[in-house]
Amino acid sequence: KYKASTTKILRSYWIDGGLLWALELGFQLVMSNEDTHRGENHWQGDPVGSEVYKQIHLFYTDTIEEAKMAFTAQTFLGWEDALQGRLARAWRDLSLEGLRL
Repeated sequence: KYKASTTKILRSYWIDGGLLWALELGFQLVMSNEDTHRGENHWQGDPVGSEVYKQIHLFYTDTIEEAKMAFTAQTFLGWEDALQGRLARAWRDLSLEGLRL
């Protein structure tokens, strides 16, 4: 229910550069009850870890640099906070229009 409504809102904006993929992975990480690695700057998933860790590792090998930086910044702040609207400033770099999150 919540994932569908969040995705609908995000798709109403012009989203490029891996933003939606990054946000979906972050939300999946929180909902998976796995360690979110809050406070870490260098974590990039795990190719032999849980399914969500594998997807995050793939994200880091297959997306643009700005999306990687935004994901890393949000990991440092905490993905739990993203669900409450506290998003890293690095997300702005992914939108040509300076999408305010």
